Amino acid sequence: MPESAQIEHVAPAQLLTVNEATAYARISRRTLYNWVHRGWLAYHLTPSNLMRFKPEDLISAPVKRQNRDATVTGS
Repeated sequence: MPESAQIEHVAPAQLLTVNEATAYARISRRTLYNWVHRGWLAYHLTPSNLMRFKPEDLISAPVKRQNRDATVTGS
């Protein structure tokens, strides 16, 4: 489990499934899983171990990615 995963109680109605998250952010499933793996996107696990995402985390993930890329390239 990536370090960014945190245990937090969130109302299920506020969370998006993988399919909903990819549609909301207009990204592919592969991109979503890459962001999770790299620690750019926080997620929450259901009791049955399914990933769920907050819409606001999906909005901030590309910003985290851009900030990280700028640091690596020295821009």
